[in-house]
Amino acid sequence: MAKKSSNDVQPRNDETPEDRLRAHIARLDPATQKLVLSLRAALRKRLPAANELVYDYANSLVVCYSPSDRGIEGIVSLAARADGVRLYFMNGPRLPDPTKLLQGLGKDARYVSIDSARRLADPAIESLVAAALRVAGVPLPTSGKGAVIIKDNGAKRAKRAKSAATKSAPKRVGASDKSTAPKATRSSKAMPASTARVKRPTKRGA
Repeated sequence: MAKKSSNDVQPRNDETPEDRLRAHIARLDPATQKLVLSLRAALRKRLPAANELVYDYANSLVVCYSPSDRGIEGIVSLAARADGVRLYFMNGPRLPDPTKLLQGLGKDARYVSIDSARRLADPAIESLVAAALRVAGVPLPTSGKGAVIIKDNGAKRAKRAKSAATKSAPKRVGASDKSTAPKATRSSKAMPASTARVKRPTKRGA
């Protein structure tokens, strides 16, 4: 999956979160764009009340479907990576998986590689989605429509990276640096008394 630099996507003041998400998807190669858009449409239909939390990482674009604005409470996540598209399941180790579809060794999540939107209709994957809904710590609302929430983006990462680089860069010492320049010589007022000139009285004539 070819992914353009995050610097190619600069948010405008009039952009909506939906606009931002579509701009991030547009950075993917054409085949991956088509797949992600199809999977997103299928997940919106399956989980209409879930919020879409968008994370724009350096090597992946992640859309987490959550009942809140917290990724840790997500049900599933769609991740477009360099090695393909994955559907992640939170609480993956707790899900029944008789057909052994789930991959990964993460503490909290497991994933299934997805190469077609039709794969979501597979009864085994639908069973995993249903199980993820049952074990979720925070249930999805039974009605309503979820919102798109931008959680992270390239502009923020670039700003943080620039700030970190500035803090870690060694301080340059120049001739004008007062902290390292030699101090000026003090005036004669501070000279020891033994070296100060003494004015002698003038002798009067007879």
